[in-house]
Amino acid sequence: MTTLAHRRGGELPAHMYGRRRPTPIDPLVGEVLRPGEEPAVTAEDVARAWLLGFDNENTLRVYGYALVDWFAFCADADVDPLQARRPLVEAWKEAMYDRGRSPKTVSARLSTLSSFYAYAEDEEAVRRSPVRGVRRPKLPDQSSSTGLTREELNAFLAEARRRGPQMHALMVLLGLNGLRATEPTMCDVEDLGTERGHRTLSVTRKGKDGKVRVPLAPMTARALDTWLEERAAALGQLGKGTGLLFFKVKRGEHGPSRIDRRDVHRYVRAIGAEAVPDKPSLHPHDLRHAFVTLALDAGVPLRDVQDSAGHASPTTTRRYDQNRGKVDRHATYTLAAYLGGTEEP
Repeated sequence: MTTLAHRRGGELPAHMYGRRRPTPIDPLVGEVLRPGEEPAVTAEDVARAWLLGFDNENTLRVYGYALVDWFAFCADADVDPLQARRPLVEAWKEAMYDRGRSPKTVSARLSTLSSFYAYAEDEEAVRRSPVRGVRRPKLPDQSSSTGLTREELNAFLAEARRRGPQMHALMVLLGLNGLRATEPTMCDVEDLGTERGHRTLSVTRKGKDGKVRVPLAPMTARALDTWLEERAAALGQLGKGTGLLFFKVKRGEHGPSRIDRRDVHRYVRAIGAEAVPDKPSLHPHDLRHAFVTLALDAGVPLRDVQDSAGHASPTTTRRYDQNRGKVDRHATYTLAAYLGGTEEP
């Protein structure tokens, strides 16, 4: 059995995620199975080779942990992951529900496993994907995340401002650009720029190769400028400075270190508890939901909100819309106004 299969609850091997990864292993194409031979590589070898095709750290982390969970389940069943069959995947799905996993998590992990076995099938490491035919959970039309109203988001950002320039700049990016929690944490000062007169920030976006430029509203640009000025003074740098855009200083460390998604979660929860006391357990994703809902309320077309949020499908964007189905947004009012409000004599 593979090493990975025995890592339930532990850290992923260093080569499974993050920026520091080994050079690609020997090509698997045509070298995995020969007629009449046993598999030439382990499931961990195939997993490592598959993950080498991804650069986004968050993607590597999510995919890696899904495989850790699946390989551990196979180990408990004394089944090599490369020899697994559909009933075992069905059992894994039920086991995830038994452990309290949400339909969204179960669906995401099955999608990860499907992609992994599609790769293994292409490389002839398995004869047939065991995920084929396994039904995914049906997700609700609307997300269960809390979201924020217009007044609540304003109160949230006002509280962030009171906590200092760095906190304000970070929260404005989350609230007005709908960034995912990890996206601003990976940015450097050098990622700030301009394009055709627009201030921009280049972020590493989920599912995208390379960085994506997102425009900054004047309010966001001002918040960042205020933070950059304080940041440069604190670090003794000239101009807007260089290096980490957002950072923390830990006791005993000689210099600043990059904030991570856990820090962002903690900041959002603390600000939310003060600014929106009836929603004390806010999550960064709630700011993303607020971005989608309020942008649509403000009249931004769905396709533009979808692009701005970095969603691959408009269905996802619509699930984020907390005001979906509200009567005051029904198309009948716009159509009646378009027709001029004419009535039959």
